[in-house]
Amino acid sequence: MQLLFEEYLHASPSMHERSSVASSNIEYDDGMEEVMDKFDTYLSQDANARSQSQLELYLNESPLDRRQFSNLDVLDYWKGNSARYPELALMARDILSIPITTVASESAFSHSGRIIGKFRSSILPENAEAILCAYNSDSDEEEEQLSTDIEKLVSELGGISIQK
Repeated sequence: MQLLFEEYLHASPSMHERSSVASSNIEYDDGMEEVMDKFDTYLSQDANARSQSQLELYLNESPLDRRQFSNLDVLDYWKGNSARYPELALMARDILSIPITTVASESAFSHSGRIIGKFRSSILPENAEAILCAYNSDSDEEEEQLSTDIEKLVSELGGISIQK
């Protein structure tokens, strides 16, 4: 998690870059320009110190009471805390938007006919085919059955339309 967080830190613009873009049209006299440069440097150092410890600050917080927040919408939580933890909020948004499958892998990829159904998964047909192809069969008969199962699966998944 630390490595992923560091990637988000490097990818997001620093506070100094954000403030310099916003103030680039303002003109100061020579004395004030030096003061503003020092202030920008201070903001940059302060923002970097806070950004580097966002993950630690969040992990050191006491956990929410699950009884009190039993209906917590995690995406809303991170949207509300995006000012406090900007990089963590971006990271949470990206990770939590990954679709999940609701099928146990044993039943999804077994040869007993319980292969992924129309309403049981969000796996793309190409991905399901690749996963099934990775299966290492022991006999030609199993390989033929696998090929038939793959063709059936791809045709079933190819006709699925997602409605919002």
